[in-house]
Amino acid sequence: MRVRGPILLSAVCFTLAAVVLISDSEIKWRIHDALYPMILGSTEAKDVMLLLHLGLLFLVLPYRSRIPLPKIDTWVTYALMAAILAVPPALQLLMIYEAGFNPGLGTCIVTLTERPETSSFYHCHAVKACLGALISAIFGEPKIEFHCGVPLSFVLPPWVPLPVLALLAIAYVVLAWIVPLRADRTEKAIVLSIAGSLLCLGCLDGGPLANPSVVGLSILLASRIRTVAPPIASLGVLGGLDAFRQVLFYLPAYHTLTYLWTAFLSSLLPSTVDRITRRSTLAVSLCLLGMLVPHLPVAEPLRSTLGLASEHDYYRVDVSNGDPAEVRAELSRIPGVEAVSIRVTDGRVTACVKTKRGVKLQVPKARVRKIRGYILELRVLYGSPRDLTEALKSTDGVVGVLGVKKMGSVYRVELGAEVDREVNLVPSMVKQLRRHGVVVSRIVTFTDVARCIWG
Repeated sequence: MRVRGPILLSAVCFTLAAVVLISDSEIKWRIHDALYPMILGSTEAKDVMLLLHLGLLFLVLPYRSRIPLPKIDTWVTYALMAAILAVPPALQLLMIYEAGFNPGLGTCIVTLTERPETSSFYHCHAVKACLGALISAIFGEPKIEFHCGVPLSFVLPPWVPLPVLALLAIAYVVLAWIVPLRADRTEKAIVLSIAGSLLCLGCLDGGPLANPSVVGLSILLASRIRTVAPPIASLGVLGGLDAFRQVLFYLPAYHTLTYLWTAFLSSLLPSTVDRITRRSTLAVSLCLLGMLVPHLPVAEPLRSTLGLASEHDYYRVDVSNGDPAEVRAELSRIPGVEAVSIRVTDGRVTACVKTKRGVKLQVPKARVRKIRGYILELRVLYGSPRDLTEALKSTDGVVGVLGVKKMGSVYRVELGAEVDREVNLVPSMVKQLRRHGVVVSRIVTFTDVARCIWG
C-alpha cells in the first residue's frame, strides 16, 4: 500500500480534529452536523475522539503488515462486545442502588450541580462517571466545557472505575485495532476499526442503545454474517434495535441519516453474496419492522402485555377565570381523573391533572394540553415537606405537584411538567430549593412515568 495517501488522510483527520476542538468556525459545525447522526454528541468531544482515532488509523495502515498482531479467537471478540454492552446498564443499576433510590427502568439520575449531568438506561453516562473519577483523582475537577462525568463519579464505589476502564481499554485495543488490522483487505480494516471505535465510544458515552453503539454493533455483526450482504445485514440489526428501544422507552426512531451512515460504511465491507437470498429478505423485513412497529396499532397492546405501558396520563388545564375550589371540584368529578393540583397566578387558574391512561380530558372553556409526568426521588437533609412542595411548585417547567410521600429521608414526589428533558428542571429547582431553605443531596432521580416499567 502506498504511504502518501494514508499520511495525507491522517493529516486531514488531525487537522479537522484541531478545527473542531479549538475553533468556532462554520467548518466546525458542518463537521459536527455531518457526524451527529452517527455519534449523537451534545458537544464536540466525541467528534474529536473519532477524528483522532481515524488520524491514528491512517498513520498505522501502511505499516500494518510489519506489526506483530496476536490472533484473537472469535469467542473473545464476542465476549468483549457483550461485556462492554452490558457494563453501562449494570453500572446504572449500581449507581441508583448506591444513591439509595428506587431503580425503575425509566429512572434518570440527575446531579444538582452547576453543570448538571444525567445518566439513564436509555442514555447512560455511568462509564463516563468512571472516567470522571479517574480524572478528578489525578487532576482535580477539570475546567473545560466537555462533560467528563465528574459530578456523577462520587456515587460509584471507589473500586469500580479501574476495572471498568481497564475492560474498556482492552476492548478498544482488540475491537478497534487488533481485529481490524488483521483483515485481509484495507477497506475492511478501515470499516471494522471505525465500527470498533464507535462501539467503545458508545459504551463510554450513551450506553448500548446510543447511536455510536448501535452503528458499531450493526457493522461488526454484519461483517460476521456470511450469507447476507453486509449493508442489508447491518440495516436489519439496526432496525431490530430501533424497534426494541422505541417499544421499551417510547424513544423517537433513529434518524434516517443514521441508517444511511450504517449502510454506507457496511457497503465498503467485502461480500461474497451476489444475489438476494431469503436471509437478505428477512434482514430487510426486520429493518422495516423496526421502523414501523412503534407506529402500528400492535405497539400499545405489546407494551401492555409485557407490562411496559404507563397506567396514567398527565394534563395541564388553563382556566382564564374561576374559583380554584370550583375548578378542582369540577375536574375531580370527571371520570378517570385521579389527582388534581391547583395553582393560581395573576388571577389565572392552572391545574395539573392525573388521569387513567387513555382518558381524553375535555374541559369546557379551558385550554387543555398533555404534559409529562415524573416521579422525583430526592434525599432531604434539611427542610419540611411543605417547604419542599412549595419549592417544587415554584420550579420553572413544573405545572403541579400531585403528591409527596416520605420514605425515611427519601421523599418521593409525583409531579407534572412541561419540559423536553429532566435536566432542564434542575437550574430553577436548585434556586427554589435554596430560596425555601431546603437542603438535599447532590443526586436526584427522575422517572418519566411513560417509561416507568418496574420499580
